[in-house]
Amino acid sequence: MVTLLPKQLRFLLADAVREETGGKLTLLGLYTGDEVVLQGTLPVDTPKGMKGIALQGLTILVLIVDGYGEFNVQIQVYDPTGAPIGESSKDTLVKVKDVPQNMLLPITPFPVRAFGRHRLEIQLNNRKYEYLFTVRHQDPNARLPTAPGQVTTKRKSSQPRQREVKKSVSTRLPKK
Repeated sequence: MVTLLPKQLRFLLADAVREETGGKLTLLGLYTGDEVVLQGTLPVDTPKGMKGIALQGLTILVLIVDGYGEFNVQIQVYDPTGAPIGESSKDTLVKVKDVPQNMLLPITPFPVRAFGRHRLEIQLNNRKYEYLFTVRHQDPNARLPTAPGQVTTKRKSSQPRQREVKKSVSTRLPKK
């Protein structure tokens, strides 16, 4: 069988993805910006034998738009330290020409042994594709850094600060 490897793969990150009738997909808890932000207080102690915490689940949706043929697929996810998460998976995929193909990669539970950049590595017939995503914690009591050029002020009340915006409007009409 003739094969043409995809030029690139597209990725979406969500809590879960459901396959619906008619080939539609429902994404639950889509993470934009390739970043999972854990909110709130994290446990101080972890159960005996557990290293870190775990999300209930995380699903990576892989979209294969171009290419065609039969591919040997090998998949592995790595944490920020470079340690593999779970077992490497090997499979075969048949992609029809001009028909998009989806791969769902649910990881349940998703262990978080370290915060930072995680890496998904997919090999199709020994060609490597990578997807990088970040898992981090946002402390609700921490003050977020401001963007360059932005000034923050403390407000005495819960009312938002009103700012006057001056607009320059041209009222001149072109001469005929």
